[in-house]
Amino acid sequence: MDQRLFKAARLGDVAALNILLEEDPLILEKLSLSPTAETPLHIAALAGETQFAKEIIRVMPSFAWELNQDGYSPMHMASAGGNVEIVRELLTLEPNLCLVKDKGGRNPLHYAVIKGRVHVIEEFLFHCPKAIEEVTAQGETSLHLAVKNNQFEALKVLLQRLEKMDNQYRELINAKDKEEKTILELAKSTKQHQVDTTMTEASGTDIGIPNNNDKMPLKLKQDESAQNAILVAASLIATDLELLRALKIVPYCFLKRMDQRLFKAARSGDVAALNILLEEDPPILEKLSLSPTAENPLHIAALAGQTDFNLRRT
Repeated sequence: MDQRLFKAARLGDVAALNILLEEDPLILEKLSLSPTAETPLHIAALAGETQFAKEIIRVMPSFAWELNQDGYSPMHMASAGGNVEIVRELLTLEPNLCLVKDKGGRNPLHYAVIKGRVHVIEEFLFHCPKAIEEVTAQGETSLHLAVKNNQFEALKVLLQRLEKMDNQYRELINAKDKEEKTILELAKSTKQHQVDTTMTEASGTDIGIPNNNDKMPLKLKQDESAQNAILVAASLIATDLELLRALKIVPYCFLKRMDQRLFKAARSGDVAALNILLEEDPPILEKLSLSPTAENPLHIAALAGQTDFNLRRT
């Protein structure tokens, strides 16, 4: 991509875009012929530059369907970043953009769930409810992803929606991923036995989740107490970060997902190194929002007690 166009998208500079279009009216069409599919709409969606994204959608709507080299559409990026206005604009263009999948079979709703972007989730459930029925390449429903990533509010919103979907409610609640686990079994696999007790105490309407004996259906109230029980169940699988911080241990899952230079800078509180990385790759922090797990340098710095580590854009 022309670096001037990249910079305009990164900064949301619509005036600069218009100047480039005056110089070369076909600059965007030429970009669509590039071997790599990264477009200014991807960059703007990643950076949360709403007005720039709206202008690109207006002059080059076909960019909304483009997948970049990592298999992400602009909708994936906007969803992961929680940029609800850009999501709305894309849904207005074409609601079925919420069904586009990346290389791992994840649609934009999946990314919103993974990151706990509740307002984005609500937009998808209103404009494209079919997205909740889609599963990833690993057979994970949106509910699996909410539990696996400890996104309790996201789980609550999904359950509220499913309660209105009759048969789909029972089917998705009991759905198993490729490891043959339901959402309750995911919680149980961490050996947190309070999960069964908590959910049994919330007995009410039969939704068909097996209890400890795997013989009787577990009952669950479809009211606030039931939702709270689900949240408690999911919270029990969270990592004990307080203990890890006391021991000054950083979980390996944090280490393996992140650029090692960024990890090291966060772990040691090296602000100068952070600024160098931001100069080399301005969207480096935004790109982390697309990681299937939600850890970021702020998690590392907080865990390591690096108070002065600064994640503001420079």
